[in-house]
Amino acid sequence: MTSSTITCDRSHTNYDLCSINGTCSLDQRTGTLALMDTAFSTSAPIVEKIRPYPRKEDKWVMPTIEELTLTSGLLGHNRSCDITHDSPAIVFSAGGHTGNIFHDFSDGFIPLFIRANSVYPDRDFIIVVVNPKEWWMPRYIDVIGARRCSIKQVLEDVGFEVIIFRQSITTSLKEAYNLIKSSHWMVGVHGAALTHLLFLRPGSILVQIVPLGLGWLAKTCFESSAKAMKFEYTEYRVKVGESSLMEKYSKDDLALKDPTAYKGVGWNAAKMNVYLKKQDVRLDVNRFREHMNK
Repeated sequence: MTSSTITCDRSHTNYDLCSINGTCSLDQRTGTLALMDTAFSTSAPIVEKIRPYPRKEDKWVMPTIEELTLTSGLLGHNRSCDITHDSPAIVFSAGGHTGNIFHDFSDGFIPLFIRANSVYPDRDFIIVVVNPKEWWMPRYIDVIGARRCSIKQVLEDVGFEVIIFRQSITTSLKEAYNLIKSSHWMVGVHGAALTHLLFLRPGSILVQIVPLGLGWLAKTCFESSAKAMKFEYTEYRVKVGESSLMEKYSKDDLALKDPTAYKGVGWNAAKMNVYLKKQDVRLDVNRFREHMNK
């Protein structure tokens, strides 16, 4: 008996609310979200339609909102996905009256905030934006990236002047060097990008955020290097509740209780896939503040 299902609540005056409980695929070309559960392969498929915009009585604007199809049919089951996520998603539209600051919030961010906090109060989730305009993401990237902004606020409250370094394929080495060379400290999650510590001046401070299961790797790659270069070094060790792995494993799973013993002693491809490639972190802001105040 499968627990996967598609449900819709159409009782509200201003909006419809549909959800898929289970793994699904998204076909961007057709706007179809397909529940990927073979338990439905022998029964008539569930099909629901929705325009994800909270003004369903507005007969002028609703036809401009892309209609999405939710189905339990086999559409997409045999296709490989270009991008996969382990986190849940919330779909909403940036169409309609978007572009007017009042409607950006009343029709967009406020409903999104209410829904996100009622369903995923302590989890990361993916935002799927329907009807996006070219200017929408550049304008609201800081709103969508609120967690990053809250960490920035913590550092500013502690007394730091903060510049967020967002490296891209177009970032020149000179640009990175000039920014980091002029800084006195660097804070970052363990990863290849921390190699930029080479551009810090002697006497600078490196704060390495160490995800679950990566203690020895963090020490080998960056702690040892930082100390050899005469930097001040400190690290913030992520707890289970701050790791996205808690959404994939039970609290008693060895992957969370004892990363060293998980998948055998030593570093191997299986461990790398779990702890290095599939793990994201969401810091406990208060705990991080306490750490930075020390």
